[in-house]
Amino acid sequence: MNNKINKKFLTKKELDNWARYYSTLKEKQENEENQWLIFTLGNEKFSILIDYLDEISTIQNGVGIKNCKANIIGLMNLRGETVVIADLGKLIGIRNTPEPEPEQRILVISDQNGCKTGFLVDNVKCFAYINESDISKYISDEASSSQFIKYIAKFKEELVACIDVPAILNETWN
Repeated sequence: MNNKINKKFLTKKELDNWARYYSTLKEKQENEENQWLIFTLGNEKFSILIDYLDEISTIQNGVGIKNCKANIIGLMNLRGETVVIADLGKLIGIRNTPEPEPEQRILVISDQNGCKTGFLVDNVKCFAYINESDISKYISDEASSSQFIKYIAKFKEELVACIDVPAILNETWN
Protein backbone atom coordinates (compact mmCIF):
# COMPACT_ATOMS: atom_id res chain seq x y z
CA MET A 1 0.00 0.00 0.00
CA ASN A 2 1.41 3.32 -0.99
CA ASN A 3 0.88 5.97 1.71
CA LYS A 4 1.88 9.08 -0.06
CA ILE A 5 2.08 12.06 2.27
CA ASN A 6 1.25 15.34 0.64
CA LYS A 7 3.64 17.95 2.02
CA LYS A 8 2.17 21.13 0.67
CA PHE A 9 3.47 24.20 2.44
CA LEU A 10 1.50 27.40 2.77
CA THR A 11 2.81 30.55 1.22
CA LYS A 12 3.46 33.61 3.39
CA LYS A 13 0.34 35.24 1.98
CA GLU A 14 -1.79 32.19 2.88
CA LEU A 15 -0.30 32.10 6.38
CA ASP A 16 -1.06 35.80 6.85
CA ASN A 17 -4.66 35.29 5.68
CA TRP A 18 -5.17 32.40 8.11
CA ALA A 19 -3.58 34.38 10.96
CA ARG A 20 -5.88 37.33 10.23
CA TYR A 21 -8.89 35.04 10.09
CA TYR A 22 -8.11 33.36 13.42
CA SER A 23 -7.28 36.63 15.17
CA THR A 24 -10.61 38.20 14.17
CA LEU A 25 -12.42 35.00 15.17
CA LYS A 26 -10.78 35.08 18.60
CA GLU A 27 -11.47 38.83 18.96
CA LYS A 28 -15.13 38.28 18.04
CA GLN A 29 -15.43 35.45 20.57
CA GLU A 30 -13.81 37.56 23.33
CA ASN A 31 -16.16 40.46 22.55
CA GLU A 32 -19.22 38.21 22.70
CA GLU A 33 -18.10 36.99 26.11
CA ASN A 34 -17.85 40.56 27.39
CA GLN A 35 -21.06 42.11 26.10
CA TRP A 36 -22.92 44.05 28.78
CA LEU A 37 -26.17 45.95 29.05
CA ILE A 38 -25.60 49.42 30.51
CA PHE A 39 -28.51 50.98 32.42
CA THR A 40 -29.14 53.57 35.11
CA LEU A 41 -30.57 53.54 38.60
CA GLY A 42 -30.89 57.09 39.85
CA ASN A 43 -27.76 58.95 38.75
CA GLU A 44 -25.53 55.88 38.70
CA LYS A 45 -24.65 53.55 35.84
CA PHE A 46 -24.83 49.79 36.20
CA SER A 47 -24.46 46.80 33.91
CA ILE A 48 -25.22 43.11 33.63
CA LEU A 49 -23.74 40.50 31.30
CA ILE A 50 -26.21 39.92 28.48
CA ASP A 51 -25.83 36.17 29.02
CA TYR A 52 -28.20 36.60 31.98
CA LEU A 53 -30.75 38.74 30.14
CA ASP A 54 -33.85 37.14 28.63
CA GLU A 55 -35.40 40.36 27.41
CA ILE A 56 -36.06 44.02 28.07
CA SER A 57 -39.71 44.97 28.49
CA THR A 58 -41.60 48.20 28.80
CA ILE A 59 -43.63 48.60 31.95
CA GLN A 60 -47.04 47.08 31.42
CA ASN A 61 -50.12 46.94 33.56
CA GLY A 62 -49.46 44.84 36.59
CA VAL A 63 -50.82 43.95 39.97
CA GLY A 64 -49.32 45.28 43.17
CA ILE A 65 -48.60 42.89 46.01
CA LYS A 66 -49.01 43.89 49.66
CA ASN A 67 -47.20 42.29 52.61
CA CYS A 68 -44.29 41.20 50.45
CA LYS A 69 -40.57 41.91 50.63
CA ALA A 70 -39.91 45.64 50.32
CA ASN A 71 -38.18 45.34 46.95
CA ILE A 72 -41.06 43.40 45.30
CA ILE A 73 -43.30 45.77 43.36
CA GLY A 74 -45.85 43.33 41.97
CA LEU A 75 -46.73 40.89 39.21
CA MET A 76 -46.82 41.42 35.45
CA ASN A 77 -48.27 39.31 32.66
CA LEU A 78 -45.57 38.85 30.04
CA ARG A 79 -47.05 37.02 27.04
CA GLY A 80 -49.14 34.74 29.24
CA GLU A 81 -46.46 34.15 31.84
CA THR A 82 -46.65 35.69 35.32
CA VAL A 83 -43.44 37.51 36.20
CA VAL A 84 -42.58 38.90 39.64
CA ILE A 85 -41.28 42.47 39.38
CA ALA A 86 -38.64 43.73 41.82
CA ASP A 87 -37.12 47.21 42.09
CA LEU A 88 -33.40 46.70 41.50
CA GLY A 89 -32.54 50.12 42.95
CA LYS A 90 -34.34 49.36 46.18
CA LEU A 91 -32.90 45.84 46.30
CA ILE A 92 -29.31 47.05 46.17
CA GLY A 93 -30.06 49.90 48.57
CA ILE A 94 -29.51 53.01 46.48
CA ARG A 95 -33.05 54.43 46.39
CA ASN A 96 -36.75 53.98 47.09
CA THR A 97 -39.06 52.90 44.28
CA PRO A 98 -39.54 55.91 41.99
CA GLU A 99 -42.76 57.11 40.43
CA PRO A 100 -43.46 55.55 37.01
CA GLU A 101 -41.54 57.18 34.17
CA PRO A 102 -41.72 56.45 30.41
CA GLU A 103 -37.98 55.62 30.23
CA GLN A 104 -38.18 52.89 32.87
CA ARG A 105 -37.74 49.31 31.70
CA ILE A 106 -38.01 45.82 33.12
CA LEU A 107 -34.98 43.55 32.71
CA VAL A 108 -36.31 39.99 32.58
CA ILE A 109 -33.90 37.39 33.92
CA SER A 110 -34.45 33.64 34.40
CA ASP A 111 -32.96 31.70 37.26
CA GLN A 112 -31.51 28.19 36.96
CA ASN A 113 -35.01 26.70 37.15
CA GLY A 114 -36.39 28.92 34.38
CA CYS A 115 -38.40 31.08 36.79
CA LYS A 116 -38.48 34.62 35.39
CA THR A 117 -38.01 37.74 37.49
CA GLY A 118 -38.30 41.29 36.19
CA PHE A 119 -36.10 44.04 37.62
CA LEU A 120 -37.17 47.68 37.33
CA VAL A 121 -34.43 50.02 36.10
CA ASP A 122 -34.66 53.72 35.34
CA ASN A 123 -33.25 53.79 31.82
CA VAL A 124 -31.53 51.39 29.44
CA LYS A 125 -28.55 53.14 27.86
CA CYS A 126 -26.89 50.67 25.46
CA PHE A 127 -25.30 47.32 24.81
CA ALA A 128 -21.54 47.51 25.05
CA TYR A 129 -18.42 45.43 24.79
CA ILE A 130 -16.23 46.03 27.81
CA ASN A 131 -12.64 44.89 27.53
CA GLU A 132 -11.45 42.54 30.23
CA SER A 133 -8.61 44.96 30.98
CA ASP A 134 -11.22 47.61 31.89
CA ILE A 135 -12.90 45.38 34.50
CA SER A 136 -11.64 45.09 38.06
CA LYS A 137 -12.89 43.07 41.03
CA TYR A 138 -15.01 45.17 43.37
CA ILE A 139 -13.83 45.37 46.95
CA SER A 140 -15.66 47.46 49.53
CA ASP A 141 -16.07 47.72 53.27
CA GLU A 142 -19.77 48.57 52.91
CA ALA A 143 -22.06 45.62 53.56
CA SER A 144 -25.22 46.95 51.89
CA SER A 145 -24.91 47.28 48.12
CA SER A 146 -21.44 45.77 47.79
CA GLN A 147 -22.77 42.22 47.96
CA PHE A 148 -24.59 42.83 44.67
CA ILE A 149 -21.68 44.45 42.82
CA LYS A 150 -19.23 41.99 41.31
CA TYR A 151 -16.98 44.27 39.26
CA ILE A 152 -16.33 47.89 38.46
CA ALA A 153 -15.73 48.57 34.79
CA LYS A 154 -14.53 51.58 32.88
CA PHE A 155 -16.78 52.40 29.93
CA LYS A 156 -16.34 55.57 27.88
CA GLU A 157 -14.27 57.15 30.66
CA GLU A 158 -17.02 56.49 33.24
CA LEU A 159 -17.18 53.90 35.98
CA VAL A 160 -19.96 51.33 35.76
CA ALA A 161 -20.92 48.93 38.56
CA CYS A 162 -21.40 45.40 37.25
CA ILE A 163 -24.27 43.61 38.99
CA ASP A 164 -23.83 40.09 40.38
CA VAL A 165 -26.98 38.56 38.88
CA PRO A 166 -26.98 35.31 40.90
CA ALA A 167 -26.72 37.41 44.09
CA ILE A 168 -29.70 39.61 43.19
CA LEU A 169 -31.80 36.58 42.22
CA ASN A 170 -30.91 34.91 45.49
CA GLU A 171 -31.77 38.01 47.52
CA THR A 172 -35.05 38.49 45.67
CA TRP A 173 -36.25 34.97 46.39
CA ASN A 174 -34.79 34.36 49.87
